Amino acid sequence: MAWRPADGPAHSQVVTITATDDKGETGTTTFSLDVANVPPAVSIDPAQVVVISEGGTVTVTAGFSDPGWLDTHVATIDWGVPSGQPGNEVSAPALTVTDVGGPGAPRRGTVTGSYRYGDNTAGAGFPITVTVTDKDSGTGSGSALTVSNVAPATAIDDGSAVQVNGVPTVVAHAGQNVALDAGAADPGSDDLTLAWSFGNGTTSSSTSLVNPPTLDALPSPTVQPRTVSDSVSHAFTRACLYQVGLTVRDDDDGGSVSDSVPVVITGNATLVRSSGYWSAEYRAKRSTDFTTATLQCYLAIGRHMSSVFDEARPLTSSADAAAVLKTATSSSADDIFDAQLLAAWLNFANGTYELDQLVDTDFDGVVDRTFLAVLVDAEALRLDPNRTRSAVLESKNVLERVNNP
Repeated sequence: MAWRPADGPAHSQVVTITATDDKGETGTTTFSLDVANVPPAVSIDPAQVVVISEGGTVTVTAGFSDPGWLDTHVATIDWGVPSGQPGNEVSAPALTVTDVGGPGAPRRGTVTGSYRYGDNTAGAGFPITVTVTDKDSGTGSGSALTVSNVAPATAIDDGSAVQVNGVPTVVAHAGQNVALDAGAADPGSDDLTLAWSFGNGTTSSSTSLVNPPTLDALPSPTVQPRTVSDSVSHAFTRACLYQVGLTVRDDDDGGSVSDSVPVVITGNATLVRSSGYWSAEYRAKRSTDFTTATLQCYLAIGRHMSSVFDEARPLTSSADAAAVLKTATSSSADDIFDAQLLAAWLNFANGTYELDQLVDTDFDGVVDRTFLAVLVDAEALRLDPNRTRSAVLESKNVLERVNNP
């Protein structure tokens, strides 16, 4: 005969076997039957060994089976976070019996739970362990998860910038304090360091802590997605074109992101200069009113502000500038126009014109249009393949008026 115990060790017992022959005589034997408990088997689908991003939630489902179909079970999930960290459990383990089992058929069920991770690990991942324990303390378990770092996002606020050929550009004078604002966001619970570089060798940085005054641990014990802002003020002492950059780094996770904005710093001159003056300044081997470095900076400003230089005319060197400004031997309308256009941008770089400053364009002695609008329209004409000589020369006259008010 065969007998299937439904539970161990609950069905352990003393067994007596009695045999009777055909004459009615009997014999017995007695022994102890120990039914050992078989712990439940737990399995997690390999597809659930996944990679999520910090700040994300993972849901794990495990299956279990127990040949002791009369057993009862409880489940726990160890989410692999360091001991002592507060839990971020989204849903506690839920055990569901899907098949009560019976003789020859194990009891089966599932365990499901969810957890939100506020941070990534240093690379080893979080070992997730699902444990099912039967009433006799038998246990079974299985799995693992990797949480990856997400770099922060950042952007410099360019709301106060001027659109220059589609590029937001901050414009100020030398010596003025330039205020810059930025924001940063990180889905992880990370300390964030915001480092500014001002393009002139100077830098500034600050750190925003998740839970000041202490540094955040790795992995972070909390779920605290970050949104921070930063403001700096910097005075540029020399007129030039600068690329101001901001890099945001998360704590020990190696994530970083950068943004930048061009800053045009003009001089503080008050006297408008003619194209002839600027031609002399850029002429080789001549003592000038400006250092070579300043003249190069003025060209950098001109290249950034203009859609003609270097797109239609090269303007990298002083020799390029001298060639544009020297028109005595040229009868080309474009050449004559370009000299006045460059002189206007050099006057701007020198600080004698503001972009929104009104100038006289119809020669009646009354200012009527902004400096920037005049130069934008003039450059659009210069780049028009269907431009006429008379239209170019007419526009040249307006620019010449700007350079000789």
